[in-house]
Amino acid sequence: MVNSVKTTSIDSQTATTCTTSSQTFISIQGLTTTSDGNYETNGKGTVNLDVNWNIPVGKTLTIKKGDTLNIFSKLTVNGKIIVQGVLNNLSANTLNITGTGEVTVEKDATLNNGNGFFLNGKINNRGIIIVNGCLINSSNSIICNPWVFILVLAQIQINGKFVNNGRFISDGFQVGLVSDENRFNDNSFNKSAYNGLVKAQEEFRVQINIAESTSAEDFAPNLQALIDASSNIIFAVGFNLVADVNLFAAANPDFNFVILDGWSEGNDNLKPVVYNMAESSYLAGYLAAAYSTSKVVGTYGGLQIPSVTDYMTSFYYGAKAYAADFDKEVTVLGWNPIKKTGQFIGGFETNSSKSIATDLIENNADVIFPVAGDQYGDVSEAIKESNSDVVMIGVDKNIALTSPDYKEYVLTSVEKRMTNAVYDIIKLSVEGRFDNKTYVGTLANGGTGLSPFYDFDKKISDELKDRLVEIEDEIISGKRNLKI
Repeated sequence: MVNSVKTTSIDSQTATTCTTSSQTFISIQGLTTTSDGNYETNGKGTVNLDVNWNIPVGKTLTIKKGDTLNIFSKLTVNGKIIVQGVLNNLSANTLNITGTGEVTVEKDATLNNGNGFFLNGKINNRGIIIVNGCLINSSNSIICNPWVFILVLAQIQINGKFVNNGRFISDGFQVGLVSDENRFNDNSFNKSAYNGLVKAQEEFRVQINIAESTSAEDFAPNLQALIDASSNIIFAVGFNLVADVNLFAAANPDFNFVILDGWSEGNDNLKPVVYNMAESSYLAGYLAAAYSTSKVVGTYGGLQIPSVTDYMTSFYYGAKAYAADFDKEVTVLGWNPIKKTGQFIGGFETNSSKSIATDLIENNADVIFPVAGDQYGDVSEAIKESNSDVVMIGVDKNIALTSPDYKEYVLTSVEKRMTNAVYDIIKLSVEGRFDNKTYVGTLANGGTGLSPFYDFDKKISDELKDRLVEIEDEIISGKRNLKI
């Protein structure tokens, strides 16, 4: 039984809706009803809809290639829409894809949504989705194939599943970055973090807000400046900003923060980024043993704490792995992970370890791995005075690049790399999936690794380089235990 009938003029077309107790039928010039009761455009161009419409469960609307459907009213999708052409939602009302609803955007097709939409159902995207409003997904999923992208010009909130193998672009998303006490061209952590922002900007069209710090006194004002700039997420570079960023996170719960190489003090809106340096230190130990002519390598630390000895332990076992592979005797001075004894400065004061470096060299170590902050000046002085072919391995930064005065003595460095971490977290945030779980930089995600060999490259055989790649793959796959 028909309860009501309404006729509405649509740009010289006529649409008639007939509402029953179970569903809504629609008759619009440009749309046809198929023999099985579904709907499709007729291949003749543009169709305009300005009446509220419910696509019932079990029914499908197909927008054919070459056709455009412009929606100026509320569209509720309980059934399915297949977009082969263009679907423009220009309504002041929100497109509502219910729990039973499903929209498929085929390759080369476009869903252009001018007011955002609620997604409780499912979108299969093989084409382009453009959202000028807020995309809210409360339960299910958006699944994108590799050649697609999604453009969001405001914000996105995903509480359900989101799988995106394509590009996700957000013109309205702002990312802030506060540097440590250095400029963004420092060839170190600040530049690495900044490169992550640039990569995300190119990929997702995010807006970048940066604040350089020349001293610790700049940290708080710079964080506030990025909040005032309405940054959706704010990155702080380095453990020196831990205290400030935790205070700002606690005081600004509506903003999300990330501390690179630091920790959270229980803030729900602060994501820590840390690094599994044991992985790259193992590679460094293997390289050191292989490069050494004396087959004696040395290491020492600042303090005997896990954040230091983790490097030294993996360096030790990497060197011993080389010894086992080639049936050679390799001695590691400065740390015994079994007895937990070794050489430590007692702190991290810059260049306070020349006597330790000298002692290692006098005991035939020709590769030195100082895990004690900036000791490269002291180690290089000890090497010069020994008049021997000793090299060192840098820690955390690419020392040959950041401290070129020592480049001639730096075989490689075990790096903490910020770029991929920053990019990955921005991607999650743009997709509405920011969380406060710790992000761990690994060999697998490019968060750590060995620096280039530079001037030493010709002294390292192709066979050794290939072996290091093999070991890295084994570490990533879990086939190699970092202890033997």
